[in-house]
Amino acid sequence: MEKIDAERKTALRRGRDLGLTFLFYAFAGWCYESLFLCPIREHQFVNRGYLFGPWLPIYGFGALILLGMLSRLRQTQGPWSRRLLRALAAFLAITLLATAVELAAAYVIQAAGKDFSVLWYYGSYSFNFQGRVALWPSVRFGIVGMLVLYVLQPLLDGVLRGPGRQKGLDIAFLLLGALFLADLLARHWLGSNFTA
Repeated sequence: MEKIDAERKTALRRGRDLGLTFLFYAFAGWCYESLFLCPIREHQFVNRGYLFGPWLPIYGFGALILLGMLSRLRQTQGPWSRRLLRALAAFLAITLLATAVELAAAYVIQAAGKDFSVLWYYGSYSFNFQGRVALWPSVRFGIVGMLVLYVLQPLLDGVLRGPGRQKGLDIAFLLLGALFLADLLARHWLGSNFTA
């Protein structure tokens, strides 16, 4: 009985950690686009994305896919030449993976009867495919993905596994998850916040 309770508690904690990881990177993606890219490109703040709150779900899903598929490349043991090759392979894999996620998202948005180009359009970039993906944004996502894989995720893992934080993390997940779900429902009835 105690073993079953421990296994259930471990499974719930894993689910909570995945949820918090998703929300963290959805928020980080919103910060990246709204607080970094938009002020540079458009010289103003723009609340990017399809939802009202400070999160872009594509970044949360992209991060979970990236971490699920490429976490093994984060190993730091071995000679420097092997670590360098592993890092180069990680960069290439992240770039290709991010491109695939963005391309798939454009098609899913279009299949849902929406126009993806309201959210992003790379038609003015060199080496683009139908404005859905382009070389420079893909390289940029590769760089950001390296930051996620080698810097942010190890820090986030430390926070999620920290002693004495579990009850606070449970409360944070319940509150943030409820806000995110409310935002999804509000978006359905009120429409997108992004109209540019």
